[in-house]
Amino acid sequence: MPENKPQVFFFSNISSRKGVANLIYGLARDLDKAGDMYLVCCDADPADFSHLDDIIQRVNIFPLKRLLSLTSLRWDLKMMTFLEYSVFDWLASFYLKNASPVYALAGMALHIFKKAQKMGLKKILIATSLHIDYVWQLHKEEEEKLGCDYEWLNLSLRDKILKEYELADEIIVYSGLTYNTFIDRGIPASKLRRLNQSVDRDYFRRKAAKQDDIFRIIYAGRLTPQKGVHYLISAFKELRLANTELLLFGQTPTNELKKWLHRQIKECPGIKLNHGDVRLAYEQASVLVHPSLNDNTGSTILEALGYGIPVIVTENTGAKELIKEGENGYIIPIRDIAAIKEKILHYYNSYN
Repeated sequence: MPENKPQVFFFSNISSRKGVANLIYGLARDLDKAGDMYLVCCDADPADFSHLDDIIQRVNIFPLKRLLSLTSLRWDLKMMTFLEYSVFDWLASFYLKNASPVYALAGMALHIFKKAQKMGLKKILIATSLHIDYVWQLHKEEEEKLGCDYEWLNLSLRDKILKEYELADEIIVYSGLTYNTFIDRGIPASKLRRLNQSVDRDYFRRKAAKQDDIFRIIYAGRLTPQKGVHYLISAFKELRLANTELLLFGQTPTNELKKWLHRQIKECPGIKLNHGDVRLAYEQASVLVHPSLNDNTGSTILEALGYGIPVIVTENTGAKELIKEGENGYIIPIRDIAAIKEKILHYYNSYN
């Protein structure tokens, strides 16, 4: 009989609190509070967990990723993402123990789940996006609009994730929006478990007041077309508001995307790029705009609300459930530059 002890698999530093890591960190902490567990990841701070059995099993795929970036694959974000996910999945499967349940991320679970199934272990998939067919459709639409391909999802990874859906005994989703995209595509409700994403309010909390009178619009997240950042840039450039700054806080995963982004912001000195500790940016922000075409939750929305920053989000963002129209923010359609401008102008007029 397998041990009644959860195993959590994550490809990056689980204690970094950035993006998906923040979601997995919260899940792992909740499991840790309930008792002993195993953790297989790139890295983690043992001080964050009190019930880990022995030591954290570290699986670091980033040296291989750096090596691949020296080849022509660096121009192919889709293939790089597929290889990154698949290599972690394959290597991590060797650390699987005879313990249940097994938690793994969509896109990084196929080898782990196949082995777990042979061992009779319960398999729980963590959905880090809306149903992958919905994401695929939106990616294709945006590629057609832009006339180029800058996103992470290829057909092989899409098919891999669909197989993981089939193998999973349970799929964790983090918003009503995500839940509905799975239901709409035939996943039975009995297979879905809805959890609410949270953020560490002690980690993401205001420690200083805003230091200047600049009306500062902040975007935090990956700087890619999927996140709709180009629509925000267009809105900002068209508004041409005085004493205003657009801070794009995040990273682009490839040099090609960096070139794309710089073309978007060319000749607009009010747009600034930054990365590092986003908490410092939140303290100086006036409003957060999250123009994503599709987002499972949008953890930056929860973080910004914790700082008392109003937010403008799209209807395709799971965290829209937290928005009280006109009180702490607004919900707008995707790809709607006019709506972004209107809501930014509302907060700008209130600020000045």
